[in-house]
Amino acid sequence: MIEPFSVAQARNSAIGYLSIREHASDELRHKLLKKGFAASVIDKVVIQLQTDNLLSDERFVESYVRIRINKGFG
Repeated sequence: MIEPFSVAQARNSAIGYLSIREHASDELRHKLLKKGFAASVIDKVVIQLQTDNLLSDERFVESYVRIRINKGFG
């Protein structure tokens, strides 16, 4: 029987994604779902990361806009 992924494993994967660039919470949820993590585990991780200020939709939007402006888009 395959053991379900733990919250710690999901958190480590999420932090790996966030170490590369900012992510929107929905985007991060989607990536973790594709990796096979259960929705209940992902919910716990996202809430925990937001509480720890490691995941912020506001910071993602600011980063996205800055990147687009620097690339010459409006």
